Amino acid sequence: MKIKTYIALYILAFSTTAIQAQHIYANTTPVKDVTPSINSLFIINYNMGVATGSIKEFTQKNSYRGTSIEYRAFLSNKLSLGFSGDFQNFYDAKGKETIDYNDIVLTGNAYNWVYTSSLLGTVHYHITNPATSKVVPYLGIGAGGVYTSYEKTIGGVDFQGDDWQFGIAPEAGFLLKLNRHLFLNASARYNYTFGNDNMNSQKYWTIKTGFAFAF
Repeated sequence: MKIKTYIALYILAFSTTAIQAQHIYANTTPVKDVTPSINSLFIINYNMGVATGSIKEFTQKNSYRGTSIEYRAFLSNKLSLGFSGDFQNFYDAKGKETIDYNDIVLTGNAYNWVYTSSLLGTVHYHITNPATSKVVPYLGIGAGGVYTSYEKTIGGVDFQGDDWQFGIAPEAGFLLKLNRHLFLNASARYNYTFGNDNMNSQKYWTIKTGFAFAF
């Protein structure tokens, strides 16, 4: 009789433990990563150009005529791939000049322009998560095609030389969050192209300020 009683108690205790374990498992869900994130940024900037190298020799002035657009797609909370398109116009009114071109002497007011346009693939690393941080410092680099045109007008006669080159552009900047979907953007970028048979290497700085829209 005692053996039967022990067996019955054992079965009852085992059944109760199994039911409790099943209830605990049923109410346990896998832990999910709930860290907020953004999928992409679309950025519109006003650009100021600081001339160096050949551009500075030709225009001797900085540029306040520039703009750029940029798209960044996030692979993680901090790493993004994208592209940027930039335009910059350097201009200098040189005053009265006289030049000898193919045995023709030209005299008149001279104006020098340098136009640059680029389309670069970019990668950026954001030091903090843009979805959760008020200030987001970042580092980046771009590489791709750069078009540069030198133009000179004197006495109503135009001279031009242009070419495409391969260029790279390291960059450092930060985003300042205004709300969930809008940031202020500010950055400094060094633009460098590799020279070829038609044109020397081109170098200048770009200071960017604008707005970034988060999606």
